[in-house]
Amino acid sequence: MYLLKASQTFSKLIRSAVDGTYDDGFFGTSESTTGYKKRLRAVVQRTMTDFADKMEREGHAQQIVDSKPSRQASTVRPQLLLRDKYLEQVTYQMRRNRGRELPGLFNPSIIGDLFFEQAKPWLHIVNEVTAKLIDATWETVELVLDKAADSVTKEGIMRYAIRPNMEPICGKLLVKAEEVLLPHRKGHPLTFNHYFTENLQQKRQAENRKFAYEKIRAFLNVDLTSENTWVSHHSFDAKVLCDTLIPGTEQDMDRFAATEATNAMEAYYKVALKSVIDAFGMYAVEACLLAGLPDIFMPEIVYQLDDETVTRIAGESTDTVVEREDLQKKFKVLDETMVTLRRLKTFTSSA
Repeated sequence: MYLLKASQTFSKLIRSAVDGTYDDGFFGTSESTTGYKKRLRAVVQRTMTDFADKMEREGHAQQIVDSKPSRQASTVRPQLLLRDKYLEQVTYQMRRNRGRELPGLFNPSIIGDLFFEQAKPWLHIVNEVTAKLIDATWETVELVLDKAADSVTKEGIMRYAIRPNMEPICGKLLVKAEEVLLPHRKGHPLTFNHYFTENLQQKRQAENRKFAYEKIRAFLNVDLTSENTWVSHHSFDAKVLCDTLIPGTEQDMDRFAATEATNAMEAYYKVALKSVIDAFGMYAVEACLLAGLPDIFMPEIVYQLDDETVTRIAGESTDTVVEREDLQKKFKVLDETMVTLRRLKTFTSSA
């Protein structure tokens, strides 16, 4: 009966911690460290938000920029790399992997090669957040168990009931995290999301806008980055301006192909980044870790325990047994002393 009640309390509090309903007095105040650790949903939400932010900031191996700042710490991640330098690397890689594509085109496999290299930090970041989530879950489980069971049975419940059911859940989380990452580590890029083509077009529009800004600045002698961009009392040949705004052709076909491949990789990276963050949250964290927590010590598990296991769980620890035997010996000595004192009292009264 005691174990059954403990399991009911445990399941109720764990479900509340997972669902984010902190009405029970067990949760206390969120201002305390312990109170926050009991609120598993809050901890998971914060951890996943930090995970998404870190993937955005540090998920790419290299930050491709048009110009480097004057100073950059060597430990900053990702490392900044000039676009011209990156295009040189892409051009070299394309030449080493050329197939039957025509000049100015690129082998589709180059997108995968560039992307897998760029997404290398994902593995470390996902492994890091997975470990944090598992640690946070164990902390909540132990705090809930402290409330549901006493110090005598807590160790046995953890050993014979909770840990055997919790470890497979953690294992499933690790496996699912690996599955979520697998398509982004090898194989070939795949998406049916129109966000990819939008990113690609936006990238080209940004390049065209930058080109147009430079040409207009030179043609009209106006700074387009200032607040006042009005041009008045200025005559010019509209045809010449139109011709000026038309981008010239790239004579180096290898560089042209490298530029197109780089743009495609960057567009695909944005799609894959959003996809992997959401997939990890839904299929790994929610489905594999959190969904099964209320069941790791539910009443049905208590009913399925054999008598020997129940005895081990509810039985006394070695220290408790030794202490009890010692107290029993002392009680026996005291009892014998009391008997002797009563006899002496009776003898004295008779005399």
